[in-house]
Amino acid sequence: MYLVAGLGITGESVLNYFQQQNEPCLAFDTRAEFDLSALTAKFNEVEFALGKVPTAWFGRFSTVVLSPGISQHEPWVLELKKLGKQIIGDIELFARAVGAPVIAITGSNGKSTVTSLTGLALQEAGYKVAVGGNIGEPVLNLLMDHIEYDVFVLELSSFQLETTYSLSSASSTILNISEDHMDRYLGLEDYIS
Repeated sequence: MYLVAGLGITGESVLNYFQQQNEPCLAFDTRAEFDLSALTAKFNEVEFALGKVPTAWFGRFSTVVLSPGISQHEPWVLELKKLGKQIIGDIELFARAVGAPVIAITGSNGKSTVTSLTGLALQEAGYKVAVGGNIGEPVLNLLMDHIEYDVFVLELSSFQLETTYSLSSASSTILNISEDHMDRYLGLEDYIS
């Protein structure tokens, strides 16, 4: 079973994906005051928790689908890792399911521009293109929209790449690397890796 951690736009797309796959899951958000009413109405078979992961849940899931907005250095994430829980993100779920070629674009600056231009160039060349990731639609929404894409062009942030292990792209680029998100990383070397 999965634990979906972080219930923003990405977390909701993961819940939609699991619902479509008939995959049971638990869902959690660190914000104790988060309004769950819309999510509980839409996903009435999912158990939700706020503030902290209930310890009673620890034996019920093996994999955490972590929102890119949540650092893997958070104490509760480190605790779950010590318990042997796999930590992945929505991009990893996408990578495990995608059947068309992927173009992956990352870097400190220029990702959105290059991703958009790449998508437009491929469309002009006659390809049916999905553009998403850190720009536009969450990637799992693109998998569920019932369109047979020829290629996926993804803007990927460093946060998304932290929990991605098996993405095999037809083409990838790192546009540039400069000091960015130093509040999240232990230093520039950590950010680069």
